[in-house]
Amino acid sequence: MNPANTRFASVLTRVHIERRDFAAALAVIDGAKGPERGGAELQTMRGTVLQQTGRHAEAEEAFQNALRGSPQNGAVWMGLAISLESSGKKTEAADAFWRAAATGTLGVEARTYAEQRARQLR
Repeated sequence: MNPANTRFASVLTRVHIERRDFAAALAVIDGAKGPERGGAELQTMRGTVLQQTGRHAEAEEAFQNALRGSPQNGAVWMGLAISLESSGKKTEAADAFWRAAATGTLGVEARTYAEQRARQLR
């Protein structure tokens, strides 16, 4: 089993995240090979792990990398918006919340939340 394999890395990262072993999850992602260290899926997980550890500037970068490979993914836009807001970038966060809602990929509750946050940050 090779942790540099992106499919394996994705599964192993999920296991570490479920166990809340964020350091191990990051180690697996950072060891993955390929474009942007495993593509949109691993970059989304990286952003999520970095958020959980309060590293929002790094999470922003990971979510932006994920969006390059999956620009219509509302959950990724939502993750980016949350990190931007946590970093005090309210205007950018509002824009990202609007983009999340506009993708049409979120459930009703998540879309409503994104729209509310976007309005509150304006």
